[in-house]
Amino acid sequence: MKKLYLTSPDREYPIPDFINMKDMPACISTNEYINENLDSLSGDIPLLVSADIQTGGKGRDGRKWIPVGEGGIYMSYLLNINNRENIGLLSLAAGTAVAEAIAGKTGLNVQLKWPNDIELSGLKAGGILIENKLFNKSMLAVIGIGLNVNVGQQQLREDILKTATSLSMISGRQANMGELILRISEYLLYFTGIMENGLYENILERYLLYLKHKPGDEISFHHSGETINGKFKKINDKGALVLKLKDGKEETFFSGEIHTIV
Repeated sequence: MKKLYLTSPDREYPIPDFINMKDMPACISTNEYINENLDSLSGDIPLLVSADIQTGGKGRDGRKWIPVGEGGIYMSYLLNINNRENIGLLSLAAGTAVAEAIAGKTGLNVQLKWPNDIELSGLKAGGILIENKLFNKSMLAVIGIGLNVNVGQQQLREDILKTATSLSMISGRQANMGELILRISEYLLYFTGIMENGLYENILERYLLYLKHKPGDEISFHHSGETINGKFKKINDKGALVLKLKDGKEETFFSGEIHTIV
């Protein structure tokens, strides 16, 4: 077993030898680091890139992940995707991996907002950004994960205090970030392995345990610049959101954001 050595002492934890690692005290974005160095890093798959501090992370649709300094997990995985048919499930697999790790190590009641925002007590504690790309005829996935772990209230900007939180703020205690990184890594490789083997039912089953939306919930959904109101019906076997609109028709979405649950 290798050890994950980063600036924060509580990040030191054994990591399986088959996972290659690149650790940094700070970077602009772990996803960006992988994208800019893909030529040299592509031979190290599966690869975990992590940093103590990330200064310019981003979320879906180009939104910024607001930096909070130390106390967060900032990491990206570079993986091969051989089964492209089920690639839509990758987002669900990543969200489920993080949720399973948090629930298992902290006992907190973690929820997922489709597709993979991490929420605690209705507040956002983390997010995941996945970038799929063709490289030398192979499909690669860069899976970026940002998670507020031992982040204090004073580290959050005043304008996001009503919408953001951290594991320590909810639990009242510090978590071992190294152990969380290990568990997330194990679950992520497990669920992506299931996805590669076409066993999507196993991913959906675990994902739905954490999904905050239930069939029949009235939701407001933002997609391609417009807001659509309807009832949440299900997540299909491709990882897409199925809404029942007011006229009774059903519509399927592969991207977008749920703004509210009425």
